[in-house]
Amino acid sequence: MKRFFSTTIFLLLLFTGVKTESRGGQTGDDDGDDVYEVVLNDVLVALNDAVNYVSQKYREVNLDAVLGLRMAEGQLSVLLERMETAETVPHIQEMTLERIRGLQEKMSFLCDITQPQLTKSDPEQLAYLGKIIRKGFWEIHSPSRAVDDDLILEPIVNGEFMNEDATDECVREILGTSADTKPCEVSDACVKLMTTPGYEMYTLSHQVFYLEIVQQEGCATQMVQRMKNDGVDIDPDIMMKTFCTNMLKDAEHIADGGFPSNKQDLFLEEALLCGLDGYREFYRPQWLDHILHWQDSSGCFKSSYTTDFAHQDTNDENKVKRREKILEDGCSSHKTAVAIGTLGGYVRYIMEAMI
Repeated sequence: MKRFFSTTIFLLLLFTGVKTESRGGQTGDDDGDDVYEVVLNDVLVALNDAVNYVSQKYREVNLDAVLGLRMAEGQLSVLLERMETAETVPHIQEMTLERIRGLQEKMSFLCDITQPQLTKSDPEQLAYLGKIIRKGFWEIHSPSRAVDDDLILEPIVNGEFMNEDATDECVREILGTSADTKPCEVSDACVKLMTTPGYEMYTLSHQVFYLEIVQQEGCATQMVQRMKNDGVDIDPDIMMKTFCTNMLKDAEHIADGGFPSNKQDLFLEEALLCGLDGYREFYRPQWLDHILHWQDSSGCFKSSYTTDFAHQDTNDENKVKRREKILEDGCSSHKTAVAIGTLGGYVRYIMEAMI
């Protein structure tokens, strides 16, 4: 399961756009594309193994798994659409494109057969949050963006601030699945909680998650108006850039600390969410090597925890602040889900870098 590629050349290609010299002294991309394709193969194998794992456990996983699949499916759909309309198509084997199409179709089918299982295992969550696992919801057509170090903030709270219940309630407001609410009705409490800068860790990733749902559900105008009513005038794109700039700082801190096992899930979630919005700095070759290391031979990603849990003490920054489902084999439903989404992002990024 451990597939590694020397990242030195890959790093050079990704971040300098180096062109290689072909036979006859002509500058071209064929050699570079070959390097990309080697790395792309590693990612596709890992992604396929993770999807196959979920297919074997689809009666046991929770809503997180379907969400991760839909996020990855959405990214591959956007990629394939762009490939069809691109003026230049990368020098890549048709078999590789077929593998990507096959994976996208497999994830779509797997979501379709898993959702009925959730009506039995977690009907309340499905009723409240089912809209965000609709086919096509996570097809985010984001251009490549860069973070801005001038937007780095000092934390206003050390560690976590909100738990998953608060996030879910605010998302339900947007979706119109809370009691006595209509879609895009946003409360002052949720807008303040989900747009206040200066949080970190899962609290910050939940804010990014919320903003992406607001955008995909078509509720950005209502959110901005609510903020203006409260005297806050900020462009949602600047807000997202601020959040992702600070999330990148958090991800780098995790990397610098040697990727402790209890922070890997958060690291993957950060890369997935800001990667969806186009922040490609989260897709780094050396980080990819570590992600591939974490994958179990079964295809899943295991947790540092051994049992299910819900909300832990929010004063303990080493504890995860969300519900989790640990399967009998020790695999994490959530960590596997965010890994699938992140690997889908790597596929999209590598391919788009070749265009």
